[in-house]
Amino acid sequence: MQFIPGHSNRRRAPGNRIPFTPPLLLALLGVAALAFAKPPPGADGSLAPWYQSLAQPYTGYPCCSVADCRTVQYRAVADHFEAFIDRHTFGADAPDTWVPVPPSNVLHRKDNPTGEAVVCWYNGEIRCFVEGAGI
Repeated sequence: MQFIPGHSNRRRAPGNRIPFTPPLLLALLGVAALAFAKPPPGADGSLAPWYQSLAQPYTGYPCCSVADCRTVQYRAVADHFEAFIDRHTFGADAPDTWVPVPPSNVLHRKDNPTGEAVVCWYNGEIRCFVEGAGI
């Protein structure tokens, strides 16, 4: 074995695994939390598979789940959409105002079973937006 300065020259024994790092562990916990999030009261359980099929266009990661996605009022303003993110629908941390939808988070899907615009709001941002049947 050649000695390389500044480099660990120890070999791992077969079967030894690289330990989880804190960022990796947090990421896995976050994905698990999304998978087991509870839907809001009165949610239509038959829509859960559709909500779970929503994926961010630029990463392919899930937008969220039925627990984070809601139907919303929306409008077209110039070259983008705005969605009304209210506290009654999204909780006390919601801004209760019109929020611009990032164009990169618009899902161009025609299979929206709700007929209304849908926003997936998570950690203070619009993760995904699906346009409704019409403005």
